[in-house]
Amino acid sequence: MKMALLDVCGISDWVKEDTFNPESASVDRVNHFSFAAREPEFAVPIGVDPAEFLKPLTESEDGVEGVRIKLEHGTTTLAFKFQHGVMVAVDSRASSGSYVSTQMFKKVIEINPYLLGTMSGSAADCVYWERVLAKECRIYKLRNKERISVSAASKLLANMVANYRGMGLSMGTMICGWDKKGPGLYYVDEDGLRLSGNMFSTGSGSSYAYGVMDSGFRYDLTVPEAYDLAQRAIFHATHRDAYSGGTVNNVGERGCLLFVGQKQRIAIARALIRQPQVLILDEVTSSLDTESEQMVQQTLASCPTQTLLVIAHRLKTIEKADQIVMIDGGQVVEKGTHKELMDRKGNYYKLRERLFNDNQEKETLTQ
Repeated sequence: MKMALLDVCGISDWVKEDTFNPESASVDRVNHFSFAAREPEFAVPIGVDPAEFLKPLTESEDGVEGVRIKLEHGTTTLAFKFQHGVMVAVDSRASSGSYVSTQMFKKVIEINPYLLGTMSGSAADCVYWERVLAKECRIYKLRNKERISVSAASKLLANMVANYRGMGLSMGTMICGWDKKGPGLYYVDEDGLRLSGNMFSTGSGSSYAYGVMDSGFRYDLTVPEAYDLAQRAIFHATHRDAYSGGTVNNVGERGCLLFVGQKQRIAIARALIRQPQVLILDEVTSSLDTESEQMVQQTLASCPTQTLLVIAHRLKTIEKADQIVMIDGGQVVEKGTHKELMDRKGNYYKLRERLFNDNQEKETLTQ
């Protein structure tokens, strides 16, 4: 498939190696940039800049238009103030040069339960300086017997990084939280610039995010409305960069609030980490999205020494169970494995078919 793709793109000088036969490798497997594993792949020779190597794939040669791969990536973080606090939304992609390093990166840093910081620019710079800020905030609380204000925290960060102006820092962070004056939101960059405002967005998708936020922002938004606005803004901003997922957080008067799905994931993790002999899970994935549900199912499947009693209406949650018991009106009407119940074509089979048809109708209406 990759060979055909390169041929279509007009690239003939590709380096091929067979991962199943190390002796046939044309380059050192340890010190080269690779694009796949467990299959014949294209390897960038040692000392070659990956971005330069990929130029023939992304740029036209001699003005002749042809099929080209357009590699797009970037970061988008956004936050806005409203009556119930500050809503913070970020994507989950981390890029390195022309490559996406990971699609599961946490870009919201909890400085304390009432103060959050975002990451944009160099991950190392953001993490380091916000850790230093977290230390200073703890010292302030010990000395003054109260939490530091959002304004003071952002001023501390701006003063710290200003001393390193022109030394190669790359950082664009938002400090947001709740203090005695209510919600606070500040933007701080690597030069020590500090701005206060009602909404900010950083990264390559900012123009898209601002477009969504400008059209739907009101200070009197409810929490669900603010959550929906942040979700739509981060989706539109990251869609141009091959959307990789993201998170939405609300920090309000009671601190950083977790939404139902987040609470459910934490509860599952707390239950599993204790490694009980018998674990009862009631509607364990009811508030989770599809991706999180799959991760939970994989985790539960890796607990062979524990007895799991799973109560669920989502039939996918129990498909791999050793024994499925169907209860109707307080009576056991069927039991067996998933395959046995499907072959029997009884109540379990009919329920599954009905749910499947309902989902198909919803997808059709959505389209």
